[in-house]
Amino acid sequence: MQITLDQNLLALYGAIAGTLGLFLHALSYIRGSKSIIISHQFNMEVVGDPTRQGPCFIVNVVNAGPINVTITGVGFRHRAPKKFALLPDTNPRMPARLSQGEQLHAFGDETKASAKDVVYFYASDSTGHHRYSPVAPLPTYWFYRLRDAMRC
Repeated sequence: MQITLDQNLLALYGAIAGTLGLFLHALSYIRGSKSIIISHQFNMEVVGDPTRQGPCFIVNVVNAGPINVTITGVGFRHRAPKKFALLPDTNPRMPARLSQGEQLHAFGDETKASAKDVVYFYASDSTGHHRYSPVAPLPTYWFYRLRDAMRC
């Protein structure tokens, strides 16, 4: 018994199998990477905690990916030139190692920085990567991001 394969059919099979393998590998890489979600809320009031009086804003950092992430800093970019602020009042304390689904909450005094003063919030991890959450309109956000990148 003799089996012969057409060269064009064999080339088509190799192209399809290679493309499918590349796509599946890229999909597994994307799904397995770090995924940090940052959200924020203004005009909040913490009840039952005497250390946090008055209006405050809360920044929530969530690890949505399967890889553990250590958050080393949470802060925001102020509209004033070259003015960044770090939020040291966090729960759990930084540096915080977050597994999948775990959260970190950072609290800030809204009398010192209101929603109109904040351009974006950011979270830094132990590898030096930053994740951002814009507060200002997107053109303003990108203006400050590009300006800060050019100054570094």
